[in-house]
Amino acid sequence: MPQRRTIAIDGESLTPEAVGQVASREARVRLAPAAAVRMRAARAIVERAVARGETTYGVNTGFGKLATVKVPAADLAALQLNLIRSHAAGVGPLAAPETVRALLLLRANVLARGTSGVRPVLARHLLAMLEHDLLPAVPEQGSVGASGDLAPLAHVALAAIGEGEMIGLRGVIPARRALAAAGLQPPTLAAKEGLALVNGTQFGAAIATLALLRAECLARSADVAAALSIDVLLGSRSAFDRRIQAARPHPGQSVSRRISSRCWPEAGSWPRTPTAVASRMPIRCAALPRSRARRATRWRSCGAFSRSRSTARPTTRWFSHATARSSRAATSTPRPSPRRSTMRASQ
Repeated sequence: MPQRRTIAIDGESLTPEAVGQVASREARVRLAPAAAVRMRAARAIVERAVARGETTYGVNTGFGKLATVKVPAADLAALQLNLIRSHAAGVGPLAAPETVRALLLLRANVLARGTSGVRPVLARHLLAMLEHDLLPAVPEQGSVGASGDLAPLAHVALAAIGEGEMIGLRGVIPARRALAAAGLQPPTLAAKEGLALVNGTQFGAAIATLALLRAECLARSADVAAALSIDVLLGSRSAFDRRIQAARPHPGQSVSRRISSRCWPEAGSWPRTPTAVASRMPIRCAALPRSRARRATRWRSCGAFSRSRSTARPTTRWFSHATARSSRAATSTPRPSPRRSTMRASQ
């Protein structure tokens, strides 16, 4: 087996390509040292608030309608554990292994941002599960969409602490047994850490990311197939002239032209005479359908989501912020949020 590359997650630089590599077990993951420093600093804020007895939502209060109920310090760990147990109520078939790997990675990446108030050991534990391919049994149904993948993430958290189930070679097995076989000790949750594990949208992000990567692969494959078909049918390549693409500057269509052009032999190295001055529409318009497909994923090249450095991948900033939006630290008394448009990049 070839040696796998190692990806360091820091909550800022993870790309969809890296998610795909981890999901297919082509890459390993570690926590970046700088991320661990940020996580410890954020955790210190939570611990100071607990020590002072400050009323902080999700730390020493109930959830939802019970936000006004203060929880005694002796019950803070039980509060987090019960939150996970109560939300692990998904139904339906189990998510595919690739999806669960992507889910583990994305959740660990969110924690690595250092804004969730959890200890680094929690993110490292999720990454250790990835390393040993210990995959929680996550039912496909139970998410409430943009309001949070509470049930899927609760199944991940429950397995991580040894109370849920994992996918074994011969079916579903108790998580504690799987962790013990790998030599992993389930962590004991501290204040706020249960909330930080379940409050996010990484299940949907995992599914969308893998679907996007498959769609891009299909588009590239279709370009190659179209190029070979045109060559075999002795179709005219004039429709792929770069000047024509410049006249109708659809970025996706230009990409298809470039990919198809690379598949053709150099002029003169392949004896061919087009059968007609202008080929039939399926040939001369071959680049157009993939242009539409690429337009569906146009955020991949959208400058609005790019980082300040011109060399950064356009998706990097969008991807990091979209998967982390719902997990920012809640280390102060909650305030009403301003109304926002529902058309957000994170959805």
